[in-house]
Amino acid sequence: MVRAKRIDLSRRFNEGLSARQAARILGVDDKTLTASCISGELKASKRADNRLPQQSGSRWIIDPVDLRRFVIDRLERIDFRKVDKFELVHLLTAGTDQQRESTRG
Repeated sequence: MVRAKRIDLSRRFNEGLSARQAARILGVDDKTLTASCISGELKASKRADNRLPQQSGSRWIIDPVDLRRFVIDRLERIDFRKVDKFELVHLLTAGTDQQRESTRG
């Protein structure tokens, strides 16, 4: 709960990460991350809502697995002085405990 408040996660939006949430984790501007979504560098989809073009259209939904892959593939472009270190470590290590347990069992 504390971590969710710190990076402004919405409890109503649990489909994935928004572009703003992902940008906060990586320490980049929202527009930079959105440009990566538009260009196809970062795999993302549009949320199914009824936002108008005047409202910047539908929001991007980014799966944490896709964001993890994006970070690993473009590690040289990440400025570690600006990232949310706790969230980045959580993003990069998510699932590794489960993988370790499944190999033990």
